[in-house]
Amino acid sequence: MVFRWWDESGLSGILAEESPLVAKSGLTQRRRADAVAVLDSSGRQAVVNWRELPALEGRDVVVVQAKASPLCAPLAGQAVGSAWLLHRHSPNSVRSVLLCTADDADLRPLVEAHGVEVVVMPEFDGRPFAYPAAGERLALWSDRVGGVLRENFALTDGPRPHRAHAVHVDAAPTGRGSRTSLDGLDVRVLTSARSGSKGGTSFGMYTIGMALLHRELARKRGAASVTTRILTTTTDPTMAAMCVDLGIEFEEV
Repeated sequence: MVFRWWDESGLSGILAEESPLVAKSGLTQRRRADAVAVLDSSGRQAVVNWRELPALEGRDVVVVQAKASPLCAPLAGQAVGSAWLLHRHSPNSVRSVLLCTADDADLRPLVEAHGVEVVVMPEFDGRPFAYPAAGERLALWSDRVGGVLRENFALTDGPRPHRAHAVHVDAAPTGRGSRTSLDGLDVRVLTSARSGSKGGTSFGMYTIGMALLHRELARKRGAASVTTRILTTTTDPTMAAMCVDLGIEFEEV
């Protein structure tokens, strides 16, 4: 997917796959982009090992994340988060490109509002991306704070709705449709991924993407106020700083 996009992009410069964005150190986990391109005016393209990329300071840079899956919140988190990480290298400019296999009318405007370019490549048909919840962590948190927890909550309509791991309200509303409505409620959107699952750790860019976009979807669902919180097993300092910038709460459970 990355090479197809690069060939058709019309850009010139050098591209490297699996480019490190953050080195592992202590609680900070290693983070990589599927590709980073450093642009120039040569009119030529080259693919190099990531170790051959020049320093990014003052450069025009494109970060690419690709997945043979339809557009979804975890993938969007990679694209938003990768751009955030690249800005720490003081480039002149950063473009973030997300390659996926199918569009999503609910998510695309939210993703683009965060400066991500979505490129749909249906020829690389793939399965929907699943990022399951850690139900036991949600239950522990809910038992401690009280209120009403609604797990696997649908934030959009249709045959394949976008679902939050859970939403939390202080008191359960009553009446017809009350279990599926957020109208007028003060809502916490909770993201609690399985630690060590195939998608990654319990506190990474996938979870940040879910927390970020599910907050926006809950607002569109009519909630009076929405906060979004990641329940994690460990706190990665770099991801914590990203959350602070994006207005996402987090805590260890």
